[in-house]
Amino acid sequence: MAKKLYIIDGHAHIYAAYYARMRPLTSPAGEPIKATYIFTTAILGLIKNQKPDMLVVAMDSKAPTFRTKIYPEYKAHRPPMPDEMPQQIERIEQILEAMNVPVLRLDGFEADDIIGTLAVKAAEKGIDAYICAKDKDMFQLIGKHIYYFNMKDGQVIDRDTLLAKYKVAPEQFIDVLALAGDSSDNIPGVPLIGEMTAVQLIKDYGSLDNLYEHAEKIKGKRGENLRKFKEKAYLSKKLVTIDCSAPIELDFDSMAVKEPDKAKLEKILTELGFTRLLTQLGLTSVSDVQPATAATSTVAQDFGKPASVKTVGHDYQLIDTQEKFDSFLTDLKKQKLFAIDTETTSIFACRAELVGISFSWKDRTGFYLPVKAQLGLKYLDMAVVRRKLAPILADEKVKKIGQNIKYDMLVMQNARMPIKGVYFDTMVASYCLDPQRGRHSMDKMAADFLNYECIPISALIGKGKNQLTFDMVDTAAACEYAAEDADITFQLYNYLNSRLEKQPALKKLFEEVEMPLVSVLAAMESNGVS
Repeated sequence: MAKKLYIIDGHAHIYAAYYARMRPLTSPAGEPIKATYIFTTAILGLIKNQKPDMLVVAMDSKAPTFRTKIYPEYKAHRPPMPDEMPQQIERIEQILEAMNVPVLRLDGFEADDIIGTLAVKAAEKGIDAYICAKDKDMFQLIGKHIYYFNMKDGQVIDRDTLLAKYKVAPEQFIDVLALAGDSSDNIPGVPLIGEMTAVQLIKDYGSLDNLYEHAEKIKGKRGENLRKFKEKAYLSKKLVTIDCSAPIELDFDSMAVKEPDKAKLEKILTELGFTRLLTQLGLTSVSDVQPATAATSTVAQDFGKPASVKTVGHDYQLIDTQEKFDSFLTDLKKQKLFAIDTETTSIFACRAELVGISFSWKDRTGFYLPVKAQLGLKYLDMAVVRRKLAPILADEKVKKIGQNIKYDMLVMQNARMPIKGVYFDTMVASYCLDPQRGRHSMDKMAADFLNYECIPISALIGKGKNQLTFDMVDTAAACEYAAEDADITFQLYNYLNSRLEKQPALKKLFEEVEMPLVSVLAAMESNGVS
């Protein structure tokens, strides 16, 4: 079996960690460490789960590159590095040094070129090279022994996967990028040629050169732009082509995964307050270590070890008295957007009796309103809830978020509290973003996107012939489960919406076609058409 080399695009993953959706995280000394923590846990998770034989991190140099020399506007529009980043990059490099993971950078070249050179040279030696990056320009490197690896979800893209998805080969992807450009790097491309059009053109003509040999045959504004901006297309091709012959010293033995320098690593992690990592690595008894100020987002949990309601701080409130309900309503009326979820006696909306409603509008926070419960337990009067809550749910100006919200719409319609202003369904958004994804359930998305393990419904109602209905569950336990549902739905909304924002065409489809269809289907089912 071939040895495995994992090559990590350092700056790309550090930036992703810095901008991850979670509250700031600081060390006991007040040092910002969010990016440091997320990056470190990702590296440890990679080592634990993928078991690489070799590991290296490629970083950009501060020196100008050959790309900026031929096109000064290359990446010129990017804002300066955030003030909190340099210190965290320095910390990350200290941790990598203590872990005996080499860091490579080379003046005049980007990390991409280092990655390309390493991957090609490794492949020549029969080593499987896994490129851990964030950009599609790396697809051009895919080939025999060279793979693209997504550290977030573990997806491996090989030549066949790329061909199936994009209908072009890796070596053709350079020409696709030459036409489409890349706004994030300020690569111009050809105006009016987006990625889908570029893929189709290269699929039809085989290459950029052959396309331009037949450019006169292409009609309309698209053909006009192709001819007019030919120089830009070839300039863009130079910019996106990864240099796989960067003059770096190759010593694959030095990249072998080794035991860390435990004393050095323990010192750094202790300074940063990474108590979980110290325990995980068995470096110290952490009783005397002051922990970092923990963010409450589930993202701030160890990679490969899902967070849960037992390990993450949260504020889930049971609203089971009139006084609590009135206070809750005061807060709810201030919200312009919230997640809603219903608990019922059946998975079939037409048969389901409403047991409770949960809400969330802030990470790690949730409220559960029981309207049906066992004898002896407190719950709210349905008539009072209906009278006071229905106007808010019917207000179309207030945006509602749900997971498979059509079900909740039907349940609440039957309870005479119809939901209007339905804005976002996390299940539908997930499907739009990845139709090939096997499951779009909340539990599965929470595990994959938030590294969070939800409370299973079986923990409350059991399984099989002795299964309970939800109204038989103790309201305190029901609160933890239901409030978590609303909370995780809200967190998934933040995550999925941020992904849609990066794909305007897909976001438009989601907002103008898919979401309106949810209300249409709910109305049809409510009227007896399924």
